Amino acid sequence: MHDELYWNVTGNRWKFPIEQAVSTVHFPDGAGVEGVKTYTGSYGQRGHAADSVVSDDGTRVVTHTSAPLQPGGRDDAVAFRKGVVSKPTTMIIDLVCM
Repeated sequence: MHDELYWNVTGNRWKFPIEQAVSTVHFPDGAGVEGVKTYTGSYGQRGHAADSVVSDDGTRVVTHTSAPLQPGGRDDAVAFRKGVVSKPTTMIIDLVCM
C-alpha cells in the first residue's frame, strides 16, 4: 500500500508545443518514494515522453520530458510510503456560486 501525488504538470489547453518541461518534487525525510509514472499527450492518452530520477534517499523526484510535447499535457504520479501525509480529519467543501 502507498499514497500517491498525482499532478497535472503542464495543464491541457495550450495551443503550442512545449520544447521541454522539467519538474522537481521534494518530499519530507522518510517519504520513501516507491515509483514514478509519467503520462504525456492529449487528455486520456498514456504516452511516456518523459524520464524521472529519484534521489538515493527517496525525498526528491526530478522529471523531464524526453521529447517536445505537442498540444496536450504531462501528468506525473509519484507513489510514496503510506502515512507520510496525514489523512484529513474533516471534509472541506469549497463551493462557488455564480
